[in-house]
Amino acid sequence: WTDTRATPVHDRGDTLVGFAGSVLDLTAVLDRHGALPAPDTVAAAMVDALPHGVLVYGPDGVVEACNRAAEELLGAGRDDLLNGTVPWTTWDPVDSDGTPLASPDALTEAVLRTADPLAGSLVVGFTPPARARLWVDVTARRLDGNGIEPGTVLVSFRDITGRKRIEDELRDSEAYL
Repeated sequence: WTDTRATPVHDRGDTLVGFAGSVLDLTAVLDRHGALPAPDTVAAAMVDALPHGVLVYGPDGVVEACNRAAEELLGAGRDDLLNGTVPWTTWDPVDSDGTPLASPDALTEAVLRTADPLAGSLVVGFTPPARARLWVDVTARRLDGNGIEPGTVLVSFRDITGRKRIEDELRDSEAYL
């Protein structure tokens, strides 16, 4: 079993000069019935196995999908995340220097509006119910194309609470000196 693909190659004048091709041996991933696993099943399993939280927002700003790490990091159930019943504003969201965020969804809204990706440049702190302050490093990007509805935004985040605590302690000790 193989997946064979060919892509036309054009020169700078847009003249076809040939094709680039690839052949991928899929034999190892075939199930015992001789069929490939459904792409959605494979993709979902891969995303669910990631150690980073992942939320997928639709063009309307509603969470359409999440992974297990997002549930664990946020301390919210999948149904709560997907149904929009997480009261983000009560979680006291702040930026890296402690300034309150105008809207917890400002990042997603900005990426949706501008289509500019935000990669690792936003640190957000929040306090889920009955938990200590959590700090996350956030990345967001639109997922336009490949059959995905235009305006879909992927947000991923990782827990940096320990790193943030050390950075704050270091800054405080430098200020003391």
